[in-house]
Amino acid sequence: MALALAAPMMALGDTVFSDTFGSGSTINGTPTAPTANSAAYQNWSQGANPANYTIASGALHFEARNTTSVFSEVQAQFAGTPVTLATVGDSIDLALVFTDTLGVMLSGQNGSAQVTLGLYNSGGVLPMQGSRLDTGTAQTGGAAGYAGYIGRLMLNGNGSILTRSAQTYTGTLGDLSRNQDLLFNNAGSGAFNSPTSTQVGTTAATGFTAGLTQGSQYAIDLQILLSGANTLTITESLYSGNTIGGTPLATWNGTASGATYLTSAFDSLAFGWRRTGSPSTASSVDVNSILVTDYIQTIPEPGTLGLLIGGLGLLALVRRFRR
Repeated sequence: MALALAAPMMALGDTVFSDTFGSGSTINGTPTAPTANSAAYQNWSQGANPANYTIASGALHFEARNTTSVFSEVQAQFAGTPVTLATVGDSIDLALVFTDTLGVMLSGQNGSAQVTLGLYNSGGVLPMQGSRLDTGTAQTGGAAGYAGYIGRLMLNGNGSILTRSAQTYTGTLGDLSRNQDLLFNNAGSGAFNSPTSTQVGTTAATGFTAGLTQGSQYAIDLQILLSGANTLTITESLYSGNTIGGTPLATWNGTASGATYLTSAFDSLAFGWRRTGSPSTASSVDVNSILVTDYIQTIPEPGTLGLLIGGLGLLALVRRFRR
């Protein structure tokens, strides 16, 4: 009788990218390819050119202008070769630690104030050098063609998972640079809207309406799991402090399939916030660290599999001898 032995699948967690900004990363410099621990971050702002951005070990700092409604983001390619989710059970995880240094999503602001994180397939194109989102002419190139998913948490307690498709805005408002926005889906002049997002999931973040605390540190985590054929389960969580784990302040999720299954390969990221509501004030964030990890199902090499089978055989002989 023939015995069929199926090779076991193993999920191995590998660090794809780890940056604490002390190993050569830049902000608003010339776009360059990433390394395993550095990237060329680009800061895009609504309503004004980016200003007062800095980078130092443990602190990628960027700001938004003084007004009652504004958004700002950083974007970067984190891998030269995309992480591809090919087998059911494969996943990618983006963990980002940040400090609310000034007025981001504080209690008392408008409920649509938000923090937002995304993962994308760049198609091998680096982001353009950072600029203003609502008066530029960067219609094509850069992040215009990026496709992926956004996790958004709003001060009103609404956590959502949204699509972000390649953008083709051709309007005449002087804000063609909105094609470079990766996060803010029709949130005003400068936000991407052609096409707009499709919401693939939402979970009420009960109890979050107290917002963030200025000066405090938070960890935000976005996981994309290939949960079935052409199906992605996407989960985002927010934690207090600098660690992913324990009881989250909020968790929300969604499932992308059919028309919302845009890509299963990821090499780029974006993070930012929208501040809205009186009083008018500037806002800023320090990103303290970024970690991208993949969990890919693998079949052991023949030699490894042989050792495994041999070990199981030896174990069986030992048990037989003992009996």
